[in-house]
Amino acid sequence: MVEATVVRTHEGATTRTDGPFTEGQDFVGGYYLIECGHLERAAELAGRFVEARFAPIEVRALVHG
Repeated sequence: MVEATVVRTHEGATTRTDGPFTEGQDFVGGYYLIECGHLERAAELAGRFVEARFAPIEVRALVHG
């Protein structure tokens, strides 16, 4: 089961891959916390973010302990 995906938008087309994920030396410029039932839905919503046109968006599940 895939627990993370990377979303990119270029010229109106959104792509999803199971990696490569962002590097450890990269910094987090911010984050969104959205509630949805599946990773696929979260990735769909992430593709609509303006930021997806300029940088990859890493989508991960939040695990409650």
